[in-house]
Amino acid sequence: MGYTNESIALGWLPHFIKHVDAGSDTKWRVLLFDGYIVQVQNVFVIKCHENKIVPIAFPSHLTHVPQPLNIGIFHRWKHYYNRAIHHALYPLDIVYTIASFFGHGSSIREQIFQLFTIKNMFK
Repeated sequence: MGYTNESIALGWLPHFIKHVDAGSDTKWRVLLFDGYIVQVQNVFVIKCHENKIVPIAFPSHLTHVPQPLNIGIFHRWKHYYNRAIHHALYPLDIVYTIASFFGHGSSIREQIFQLFTIKNMFK
Protein backbone atom coordinates (compact mmCIF):
# COMPACT_ATOMS: atom_id res chain seq x y z
CA MET A 1 0.00 0.00 0.00
CA GLY A 2 1.35 3.39 -0.90
CA TYR A 3 1.31 6.75 0.77
CA THR A 4 0.98 10.20 -0.69
CA ASN A 5 0.28 13.74 0.39
CA GLU A 6 -0.11 17.15 -1.22
CA SER A 7 3.62 17.63 -1.65
CA ILE A 8 4.10 14.23 -3.30
CA ALA A 9 1.03 14.68 -5.54
CA LEU A 10 2.20 18.12 -6.70
CA GLY A 11 5.72 16.80 -7.27
CA TRP A 12 4.37 13.91 -9.36
CA LEU A 13 1.97 15.97 -11.48
CA PRO A 14 4.65 17.51 -13.78
CA HIS A 15 5.87 13.97 -14.53
CA PHE A 16 2.33 12.96 -15.52
CA ILE A 17 1.89 16.11 -17.61
CA LYS A 18 5.14 15.44 -19.45
CA HIS A 19 4.46 11.77 -20.16
CA VAL A 20 0.89 12.17 -21.39
CA ASP A 21 1.92 15.19 -23.45
CA ALA A 22 -0.60 17.43 -21.71
CA GLY A 23 -0.63 21.19 -21.89
CA SER A 24 -2.78 24.23 -22.51
CA ASP A 25 -2.66 23.70 -26.29
CA THR A 26 -3.41 19.96 -26.35
CA LYS A 27 -6.56 17.88 -26.18
CA TRP A 28 -8.10 17.15 -22.79
CA ARG A 29 -6.85 14.22 -20.71
CA VAL A 30 -8.46 12.40 -17.78
CA LEU A 31 -6.63 11.56 -14.56
CA LEU A 32 -8.32 8.95 -12.37
CA PHE A 33 -7.10 8.74 -8.79
CA ASP A 34 -8.04 7.44 -5.39
CA GLY A 35 -10.05 10.22 -3.74
CA TYR A 36 -8.12 10.31 -0.48
CA ILE A 37 -5.10 11.79 -2.25
CA VAL A 38 -6.15 15.31 -3.17
CA GLN A 39 -9.81 15.92 -2.48
CA VAL A 40 -9.30 19.44 -1.18
CA GLN A 41 -6.06 20.43 -2.86
CA ASN A 42 -6.98 23.42 -4.96
CA VAL A 43 -3.44 23.87 -6.28
CA PHE A 44 -3.47 20.33 -7.71
CA VAL A 45 -6.86 20.82 -9.41
CA ILE A 46 -5.88 24.23 -10.82
CA LYS A 47 -2.61 22.85 -12.22
CA CYS A 48 -4.58 20.01 -13.82
CA HIS A 49 -7.01 22.39 -15.50
CA GLU A 50 -4.20 24.65 -16.71
CA ASN A 51 -2.82 21.60 -18.55
CA LYS A 52 -6.20 20.38 -19.85
CA ILE A 53 -6.41 17.49 -17.41
CA VAL A 54 -9.73 16.56 -15.82
CA PRO A 55 -9.04 15.04 -12.40
CA ILE A 56 -11.63 12.46 -11.38
CA ALA A 57 -11.48 11.11 -7.86
CA PHE A 58 -12.87 7.70 -7.00
CA PRO A 59 -14.28 7.25 -3.51
CA SER A 60 -11.45 6.52 -1.09
CA HIS A 61 -9.85 3.09 -1.47
CA LEU A 62 -12.20 1.96 -4.26
CA THR A 63 -10.00 2.30 -7.36
CA HIS A 64 -9.96 -1.51 -7.65
CA VAL A 65 -13.69 -1.63 -8.46
CA PRO A 66 -13.38 -0.55 -12.13
CA GLN A 67 -10.27 -2.70 -12.53
CA PRO A 68 -11.52 -6.29 -12.48
CA LEU A 69 -8.16 -7.79 -13.39
CA ASN A 70 -6.69 -6.38 -10.17
CA ILE A 71 -9.01 -8.58 -8.14
CA GLY A 72 -9.55 -11.58 -10.36
CA ILE A 73 -6.08 -12.00 -11.84
CA PHE A 74 -3.39 -10.01 -10.09
CA HIS A 75 -4.69 -10.64 -6.58
CA ARG A 76 -4.62 -14.36 -7.32
CA TRP A 77 -1.13 -13.97 -8.87
CA LYS A 78 0.10 -12.41 -5.64
CA HIS A 79 -1.46 -15.22 -3.61
CA TYR A 80 0.11 -18.03 -5.66
CA TYR A 81 3.45 -16.24 -5.91
CA ASN A 82 3.62 -15.73 -2.13
CA ARG A 83 2.74 -19.39 -1.69
CA ALA A 84 5.55 -20.40 -4.06
CA ILE A 85 8.06 -18.26 -2.14
CA HIS A 86 6.98 -19.70 1.20
CA HIS A 87 7.17 -23.23 -0.20
CA ALA A 88 10.64 -22.60 -1.65
CA LEU A 89 11.99 -21.03 1.52
CA TYR A 90 10.36 -23.43 3.98
CA PRO A 91 13.37 -25.78 4.18
CA LEU A 92 15.58 -22.73 4.98
CA ASP A 93 18.41 -24.08 2.87
CA ILE A 94 17.96 -22.12 -0.36
CA VAL A 95 18.16 -18.54 -1.53
CA TYR A 96 15.24 -17.15 -3.52
CA THR A 97 16.72 -15.45 -6.59
CA ILE A 98 15.45 -13.76 -9.73
CA ALA A 99 15.83 -17.15 -11.45
CA SER A 100 13.47 -18.62 -8.85
CA PHE A 101 11.00 -15.84 -9.61
CA PHE A 102 10.98 -16.62 -13.33
CA GLY A 103 10.92 -20.35 -12.66
CA HIS A 104 7.69 -20.04 -10.68
CA GLY A 105 6.16 -17.53 -13.09
CA SER A 106 5.14 -20.00 -15.78
CA SER A 107 3.35 -22.38 -13.41
CA ILE A 108 1.54 -19.51 -11.70
CA ARG A 109 0.59 -18.03 -15.07
CA GLU A 110 -0.89 -21.37 -16.15
CA GLN A 111 -3.04 -21.48 -13.00
CA ILE A 112 -4.34 -17.94 -13.31
CA PHE A 113 -4.39 -16.64 -16.88
CA GLN A 114 -7.18 -18.83 -18.16
CA LEU A 115 -9.68 -17.56 -20.70
CA PHE A 116 -12.76 -18.31 -18.60
CA THR A 117 -11.24 -16.53 -15.57
CA ILE A 118 -10.46 -13.40 -17.52
CA LYS A 119 -13.88 -13.33 -19.19
CA ASN A 120 -15.61 -13.71 -15.83
CA MET A 121 -13.73 -10.71 -14.45
CA PHE A 122 -15.49 -8.47 -16.96
CA LYS A 123 -19.04 -9.79 -16.42
